[in-house]
Amino acid sequence: MSEETLAQLAMDFSALSLIAVGGAITVLPEMHRSVVEVHGWMSGAQFADLFALAQAAPGRIFSWSA
Repeated sequence: MSEETLAQLAMDFSALSLIAVGGAITVLPEMHRSVVEVHGWMSGAQFADLFALAQAAPGRIFSWSA
């Protein structure tokens, strides 16, 4: 993945994080629109598969107090 792509991804998701009241689930449709429809970085099926994998991962992997 190119640096330009990573920068665009960071900008898109940073903007979404400003309006994300309730977590990532609340902005999932906008993430899908940005990643699949606007930029075409992956297919809808790939997006759904990766989201399912992320949801299957354990909750807290690390802690700031550790």
